[in-house]
Amino acid sequence: MSDVDAWMNTAAGTGPAARDAIDRLAELGPAAVPALIQAIAGERTVPLWTAILVALRADDKLALLEPYLGHESPTVLVAVVEALGRSGDGRAVEPIARLLATAPLPAAAALGDLGDRSAVPALRAAIEPLVGDPPSLARLGGRDDLLARRSLRRQAWFVLTAGAALAKLGDMAIRPVAIEASRLASPDDPYLAGEVRREAIEALDVMVGPGVAGAIHAACTDPVADVADEACAAARCLGRVPEIEVLLRAIAAARDEERAGVAIAHLQAITGVRPPDGRGGPPSWHELERWCQREARRFQPGVCYRGGVPVTLDPIIGELTGRNAGLARFELRRRIGVPFLLDLLIGVPATASELAAIEAWRRQHADRFAAGQLHRWGTIHPPSAVD
Repeated sequence: MSDVDAWMNTAAGTGPAARDAIDRLAELGPAAVPALIQAIAGERTVPLWTAILVALRADDKLALLEPYLGHESPTVLVAVVEALGRSGDGRAVEPIARLLATAPLPAAAALGDLGDRSAVPALRAAIEPLVGDPPSLARLGGRDDLLARRSLRRQAWFVLTAGAALAKLGDMAIRPVAIEASRLASPDDPYLAGEVRREAIEALDVMVGPGVAGAIHAACTDPVADVADEACAAARCLGRVPEIEVLLRAIAAARDEERAGVAIAHLQAITGVRPPDGRGGPPSWHELERWCQREARRFQPGVCYRGGVPVTLDPIIGELTGRNAGLARFELRRRIGVPFLLDLLIGVPATASELAAIEAWRRQHADRFAAGQLHRWGTIHPPSAVD
């Protein structure tokens, strides 16, 4: 067994040894690539191997990985595009942008992650034939057409993915489309178009501008669990008094303890205090209202909170080594937009390399993220910027 195979076997396990193996494979750089690509092509533990491709140390990651953009496995293509999107190398804009025609979803997402504004024209050129300029979801078709035709919903999904990428690059042009798409539902089948609504909320979670918060609030009680979960997580990242109230309503409206538990966890992250759990089911509105009256005086309008105090990044960074590391990575990525957080590693505490990278970033940048302000993909806004 080669060293690479041995490290991969260890990385696929659990505990500190697995985290060390992830770092070791990343340090091997080019020597690890063929085995990682083979494992991804075999569709084995794909998020783990993709995360290692993202973390891979190489003098020229573009030269190393670009040949695999022609790989016969679509899974390999998606993984390589994601790794190049997190490379920070502006030269990757052109080869990724060419894939907007053949692999539009991963290519659009990667261009946003890359953080190079030279990608804006390519993203806009891909979107405008579908939704026009100024963009409108109606250009894709009427509400009934979108609900009836999955092909149109796939196009809407792409527009939202590209719109999120544009937002990461400072262009909020697709915000009105995302707000409209977040409401796309059938009265006869509330589960229809749930994938579009979820993608809309994910896009809104990196946007600012009028109506963003309102759309997120409305989706916190969506009948589709994935949509509601995404919206509650987005509310957590806003963290203001209106989000406390919205999450309380989401808890009260939950159909079961599991659904209530998701909203409870996000509310606790904002307030620093666990609300009532209920007994044998979601808590009643009366219990929640009493809790809210008792806790409400601690929170002021116009401030974003985390852990019951005006939000700063340090407590979230501290959670990277705990059992909530997955949520901490997700939240930090949404707030600061850095490429080196391996949010593909669900349930795995941060590796030593991740912690070293975030500490170096904190020393250089954290002072910009003023307490109580709205942190949005590396930018800072007043809390009202989403109203």
